[in-house]
Amino acid sequence: MKRVLLFAAIALVLAVSGILWEKAGQFKNASKDTEYTGVTLDKIFKIKEGMSYTQVKEVFEKDGNFLFAKGRKGSVNYTEVYKWKGAKTETFIEVTFRDGRAAGMQFSK
Repeated sequence: MKRVLLFAAIALVLAVSGILWEKAGQFKNASKDTEYTGVTLDKIFKIKEGMSYTQVKEVFEKDGNFLFAKGRKGSVNYTEVYKWKGAKTETFIEVTFRDGRAAGMQFSK
């Protein structure tokens, strides 16, 4: 009976370890699934406050989709929001530019 319980415990530990190992591998390679569109986690984390639209565009290797603007172009605090999409519909980054510089972002992976 003890051998059966020991065997069952070892099998359970190996099964859970295998699942965790598989999940870790998926996270490690997460940025590869959107690579063809230019949107990857590595690139998302390169976006810094104060970057210009041109600098952000160079990171993602394509133009973003214009979402909306707030204020009058050329005025103080003029704001534009652009979105870059990934291969999956839930993968995206939206960057808010205030006075021509990145002032905020949100993303989903």
